Amino acid sequence: MKSFTVALAITSTLLVSPGWADETLFLLERKIPLGEVRGRIDHLAVDLARNRLFVAELENDTVAVIDLNANKVRQVISGLNKPQGLGYHASTNTLYVANGGDGTAAIFRGDDYREIARIPLGADADNVRVDAVGNRVYVAYGAGALAVIDPTNRNKVADIELNAHPESFQLDRRANRIFVNDPANQAIVVIDLAAGKAMANWPTGAALISPWP
Repeated sequence: MKSFTVALAITSTLLVSPGWADETLFLLERKIPLGEVRGRIDHLAVDLARNRLFVAELENDTVAVIDLNANKVRQVISGLNKPQGLGYHASTNTLYVANGGDGTAAIFRGDDYREIARIPLGADADNVRVDAVGNRVYVAYGAGALAVIDPTNRNKVADIELNAHPESFQLDRRANRIFVNDPANQAIVVIDLAAGKAMANWPTGAALISPWP
C-alpha cells in the first residue's frame, strides 16, 4: 500500500510592476498525510463550520475526514464502493458520497459520520454538487443523467436526462443554469434548472476531459 498526502494551498497576490495587472500565485501552506491509502484519491468536500475536509479515497473504498485545525485525519469512513464525488449539505448537516462501484449515493451524518441513507442511482455515480439556495443535491451518473436529490427527505425527486455520461458539471444560481461537460459529444451542455432539461449545446471543438474538479 502507498502512503499519500493531500496538499492544501493558499493564495497571495503579487504586484509584478507598475502598469501590470495583479498576478495571483498559489503558495503551498502545508501537507497533511492521509496514511496508508491504496491507489488514487478523487474528489474533495468541506464542512466549514467544523473545519473538516473530506477526501474520497477511491481505490481504498474509504473517505478520510481531516481535521484542518489539527492537520490530521480524524476518522475514516469505510463500507463504500469506489467513492468518487463528495458534497456536504450544511443546513441538513449531511455528507453525500457518490459510489462509482455500486452506483449509489450514500448519506452520512455530519457529526459522527454514521450512515443514514443510501440512494440507488445507476452505474458510475460520480460528481456531486450541492445547491444550498435551491435546497437540492445533484449527482452525475450512468450513460447520461443528473440525479436531483431532495436533502430534506433524502430521496431522488427527478432526473435530468443527457446524451452521454457527464464528466463534470457546475451550478450557476444567478442564471439558474447547470453547465455540463460532455466530452463524448465534444460540448458543454447548458441545463435550464427551471425546466429541468437541456436548453443549449456549446461545441468545444475537442473533447474536454475534466475542466473542473
